[in-house]
Amino acid sequence: IRLFLQSQMDEILNPENNMITANYEYLFSIKDELPPEIMNKRFSEAVSTIKKILDEGNKNGELNVDSKYLAQHIVWFLEGVRLSSTVTQIKKSDLSRQISGLLKQIEANK
Repeated sequence: IRLFLQSQMDEILNPENNMITANYEYLFSIKDELPPEIMNKRFSEAVSTIKKILDEGNKNGELNVDSKYLAQHIVWFLEGVRLSSTVTQIKKSDLSRQISGLLKQIEANK
Protein backbone atom coordinates (compact mmCIF):
# COMPACT_ATOMS: atom_id res chain seq x y z
CA ILE A 1 0.00 0.00 0.00
CA ARG A 2 2.98 2.28 0.66
CA LEU A 3 4.25 1.77 -2.88
CA PHE A 4 0.80 2.36 -4.33
CA LEU A 5 0.31 5.60 -2.38
CA GLN A 6 3.83 6.77 -3.30
CA SER A 7 3.11 6.20 -7.00
CA GLN A 8 -0.15 8.12 -6.67
CA MET A 9 1.66 10.98 -4.94
CA ASP A 10 4.26 11.09 -7.71
CA GLU A 11 1.51 11.20 -10.34
CA ILE A 12 -0.34 14.01 -8.58
CA LEU A 13 2.81 16.07 -8.06
CA ASN A 14 3.94 15.68 -11.68
CA PRO A 15 0.90 16.64 -13.77
CA GLU A 16 3.08 17.27 -16.80
CA ASN A 17 3.81 13.54 -16.92
CA ASN A 18 0.21 12.35 -16.84
CA MET A 19 -3.30 13.00 -18.08
CA ILE A 20 -5.07 14.04 -14.86
CA THR A 21 -6.22 17.44 -16.12
CA ALA A 22 -7.18 16.14 -19.55
CA ASN A 23 -9.14 13.27 -17.99
CA TYR A 24 -11.17 15.58 -15.77
CA GLU A 25 -11.75 18.09 -18.58
CA TYR A 26 -13.06 15.30 -20.77
CA LEU A 27 -15.26 13.77 -18.05
CA PHE A 28 -16.75 17.16 -17.16
CA SER A 29 -17.46 17.92 -20.81
CA ILE A 30 -19.43 14.69 -21.31
CA LYS A 31 -20.87 14.19 -17.82
CA ASP A 32 -24.47 14.79 -18.98
CA GLU A 33 -24.09 12.18 -21.71
CA LEU A 34 -22.17 9.68 -19.62
CA PRO A 35 -24.23 6.89 -18.08
CA PRO A 36 -23.68 6.82 -14.30
CA GLU A 37 -22.83 3.13 -14.54
CA ILE A 38 -19.58 3.97 -16.30
CA MET A 39 -18.32 6.21 -13.49
CA ASN A 40 -19.66 3.82 -10.86
CA LYS A 41 -17.73 1.00 -12.55
CA ARG A 42 -14.56 3.12 -12.60
CA PHE A 43 -14.93 3.78 -8.86
CA SER A 44 -15.78 0.15 -8.07
CA GLU A 45 -12.78 -1.14 -9.98
CA ALA A 46 -10.44 1.25 -8.17
CA VAL A 47 -11.88 0.22 -4.80
CA SER A 48 -11.59 -3.45 -5.73
CA THR A 49 -7.93 -3.10 -6.67
CA ILE A 50 -7.01 -1.34 -3.43
CA LYS A 51 -9.17 -3.74 -1.39
CA LYS A 52 -7.16 -6.67 -2.79
CA ILE A 53 -3.93 -5.05 -1.58
CA LEU A 54 -5.42 -4.45 1.86
CA ASP A 55 -6.89 -7.96 2.01
CA GLU A 56 -3.44 -9.37 1.33
CA GLY A 57 -2.05 -7.27 4.19
CA ASN A 58 -4.79 -8.57 6.47
CA LYS A 59 -4.13 -12.14 5.36
CA ASN A 60 -0.40 -12.04 6.02
CA GLY A 61 -0.74 -10.19 9.33
CA GLU A 62 0.71 -6.86 8.23
CA LEU A 63 -2.67 -5.14 8.63
CA ASN A 64 -5.90 -5.52 10.53
CA VAL A 65 -8.31 -3.19 8.73
CA ASP A 66 -11.81 -3.07 7.27
CA SER A 67 -10.51 -3.37 3.72
CA LYS A 68 -13.70 -2.30 1.93
CA TYR A 69 -14.19 0.84 4.03
CA LEU A 70 -10.52 1.78 3.84
CA ALA A 71 -10.32 1.15 0.08
CA GLN A 72 -13.31 3.47 -0.47
CA HIS A 73 -11.70 6.09 1.78
CA ILE A 74 -8.42 5.93 -0.14
CA VAL A 75 -10.15 6.22 -3.54
CA TRP A 76 -12.22 9.23 -2.43
CA PHE A 77 -9.16 10.82 -0.85
CA LEU A 78 -7.06 10.38 -3.98
CA GLU A 79 -9.83 11.55 -6.30
CA GLY A 80 -10.29 14.68 -4.19
CA VAL A 81 -6.57 15.43 -4.25
CA ARG A 82 -6.36 14.73 -7.99
CA LEU A 83 -9.26 17.06 -8.72
CA SER A 84 -7.82 19.75 -6.45
CA SER A 85 -4.47 19.43 -8.20
CA THR A 86 -6.07 20.54 -11.47
CA VAL A 87 -6.92 23.98 -10.05
CA THR A 88 -4.44 24.52 -7.20
CA GLN A 89 -0.78 23.85 -6.68
CA ILE A 90 -0.29 21.12 -4.11
CA LYS A 91 2.96 21.23 -2.19
CA LYS A 92 4.91 18.01 -1.94
CA SER A 93 5.35 18.50 1.81
CA ASP A 94 1.59 18.90 2.33
CA LEU A 95 0.66 15.87 0.25
CA SER A 96 3.42 13.82 1.85
CA ARG A 97 2.12 14.73 5.30
CA GLN A 98 -1.44 13.75 4.32
CA ILE A 99 -0.32 10.39 2.94
CA SER A 100 1.90 9.78 5.97
CA GLY A 101 -1.09 10.47 8.22
CA LEU A 102 -3.19 8.02 6.24
CA LEU A 103 -0.49 5.36 6.54
CA LYS A 104 -0.23 5.98 10.31
CA GLN A 105 -3.97 5.42 10.65
CA ILE A 106 -3.68 2.18 8.68
CA GLU A 107 -0.70 0.98 10.72
CA ALA A 108 -2.42 1.86 14.00
CA ASN A 109 -4.86 -0.97 13.34
CA LYS A 110 -2.19 -3.70 13.31
